[in-house]
Amino acid sequence: MKYKQSIVMIQKEWRGWYFIPIIHYSDFVGQILPKVENDNKLKYEFTAGPFTTLLAKAWNNQCKEYYLVIEEINRGNAPAIFGEIFPALG
Repeated sequence: MKYKQSIVMIQKEWRGWYFIPIIHYSDFVGQILPKVENDNKLKYEFTAGPFTTLLAKAWNNQCKEYYLVIEEINRGNAPAIFGEIFPALG
């Protein structure tokens, strides 16, 4: 009996991030920041942090594996940095 072996190539991407005491939820997840347009009008737009950036990439390309490596997690205040997403990570 002959068996065919199928190999699936999975691409991987990772991003590293350090937790330090001055990092907050808005730095890690994202924040709404003001921006002045060319016609001098004030506009507010969301600026994604590393977590949201990697999450969006993973959502749009589900054939690729994405990893977020957090180093020195004990140096920052993890519940304050993760905020509302902290319970969902478990």
